[in-house]
Amino acid sequence: MKKLMAIILILFMSFVPVLSYPGNVFASEDIDVEEDYEEEYAEEENGEEENGEEAAEEETTEAQPEGHNVTTTTGDVMVPVDENGWPIAPEVISGSVMMVEVNTGAVLYTKDEDVQRYPASTTKILTCLIALENCSFTETVTFSENAVTLEEGATSIDAVEGEQMSMKDCLYGLMLPSGNDCAIAIAEHIAGSVEGFAEMMNARAAEIGCEDSNFVNPEGLFHRDHYTTASDLCKIARVAFNNSAFVEIVSHVTYTIPETNKSEPRLIENTNYMIDPTSSYYYENIVGGKTGYLYESGRCLVTLAKKNGLTVVTVVMFCSNYTGVFIDTEELLDYVFNGFALNNIAETESRFTYSCDASKIKLDATAQILMPRQLTMTDLVSDIEFTYDMDMDEFAEASEKAGITSRDGRHLYAIINYYYANNYLGHVNVLIDDNLQVPKAVFASTTYVNTFWVILFTAVFIALVILISVLISKAPERRRKRKTKIVQTQTPDGQPIPLNIINARTQTGMTQTSTTRGKTTRVRVEEEIPVRRRSSSGSRSKPKRK
Repeated sequence: MKKLMAIILILFMSFVPVLSYPGNVFASEDIDVEEDYEEEYAEEENGEEENGEEAAEEETTEAQPEGHNVTTTTGDVMVPVDENGWPIAPEVISGSVMMVEVNTGAVLYTKDEDVQRYPASTTKILTCLIALENCSFTETVTFSENAVTLEEGATSIDAVEGEQMSMKDCLYGLMLPSGNDCAIAIAEHIAGSVEGFAEMMNARAAEIGCEDSNFVNPEGLFHRDHYTTASDLCKIARVAFNNSAFVEIVSHVTYTIPETNKSEPRLIENTNYMIDPTSSYYYENIVGGKTGYLYESGRCLVTLAKKNGLTVVTVVMFCSNYTGVFIDTEELLDYVFNGFALNNIAETESRFTYSCDASKIKLDATAQILMPRQLTMTDLVSDIEFTYDMDMDEFAEASEKAGITSRDGRHLYAIINYYYANNYLGHVNVLIDDNLQVPKAVFASTTYVNTFWVILFTAVFIALVILISVLISKAPERRRKRKTKIVQTQTPDGQPIPLNIINARTQTGMTQTSTTRGKTTRVRVEEEIPVRRRSSSGSRSKPKRK
């Protein structure tokens, strides 16, 4: 019993330090970061061909949604928030929308983002990206008969067969006035044919992570099998906007194509009026983007905007009128820039603790998350993904995304993800010295209560109490069993032994069979323990036989 009590004491003491950890950081839950919107897209209107003619510029206004009485202020701008403290997004008329903060990956707004749409000339974002990844600006592109033979109303730079210009000039002609002739000439220059280039487009889209897209041409003219989604187009745009040459091109309001072998210099203009200071649709924080229009696709617009450290990609598709894409984009950007702010995690996070040398474990100093302005870190929910739980491919991918190489002297130890009101806000990488191996249990977060450990400790304690009770109740029986002996009841050839021959000191009422020396059985019977008495001379007397 003393040994048993010692074991229980040791187990109890082993759980005491566990309870001192703030919480269960190993449990994680699947969080749906997509928002559902019930507003359906209004009927598509008839319009003019892609970037071809001017449309009516009558502006429409949307009623501001009513929000909770709590507001955040940025200058003179009031941003309504809902009952959870999340800024209320504006209602939009575009059929599909995807809005992402690039640095954190935070999804800020979605609407039918996975519905397949015809992308029109926003296709040219992928065309330009592939060209930049496979060519130099100085390469010479020759326009074929196929490149300059376009359907009526298609936008172009009016190139002629046999005309030659640099790849750089072709890309400006592709992205600013949305030249379809430039798109075909670039495709033929790189892949030899439009069909071959389409294969490259689909392969690159798959590498980027597109799952619901298919491209059959480089310019985006209507084809039933040429489609994408706002979500996929946003992924493509994020990669493209990460290319400095791409950003340089789409940020130009105008560009002059030098004289060629077939033409005088050309002045071309950008169809994205939101970067033109002279336009009524000008938005000063938009860096660049790409427009798109077909009767089948409606109005489309992809933009990159930057303000207060935020970098936002906005995709609006399937809009019913010319002005709608500009108004939707403007209102969405106001909502983000006035309602959210970046927060450096390493500077403000204080809920994570270490039980070893903290100088060898660091939060990535550059990591930031996007938060509603009125919230603090204590308002957020977080979970931890340990790299110990990853296979080699997952670890390599996570390290690559974190920008960590073997030369850094540190490796990726864990990833902390942050959420609020079921919205993903961003993550921070936990880095550890290469020569330090740290178990999970030394890294804990107070974002979870101690419920897990309390339940575990209580269950173990109850189990120990039950075990003690059972052992105590069995003690008399064990003592009785120690007073028993095993006697043989059969001979080696299987013949029974008469009971009167069995040792006279045993009682024969209790039997139990077992095996010994061949096929014999034994019985367990209670043994009468004779009492040895001392003789009058002081010596022990032998028990008398019956």
